[in-house]
Amino acid sequence: MNDGYLDIKDAAQFLAISPRSLRRIVHCGKITFYRIPGTRKLLFRIKDLHFYMKKGKCRCITELLPNAA
Repeated sequence: MNDGYLDIKDAAQFLAISPRSLRRIVHCGKITFYRIPGTRKLLFRIKDLHFYMKKGKCRCITELLPNAA
């Protein structure tokens, strides 16, 4: 399995969701991410994305109601 990293745009495409939806999932703490020190850029390991897909897409209130956050 590839242990490469994807930025938020590519990770969202990998999961077949929008970058905005992926940000909501990150905010809920449902997926592991890494931040480049000194920046706001998020990175996601492909291995972690596979794990997220395998365990099922858990929904939190901010995923269901965008204005709830």
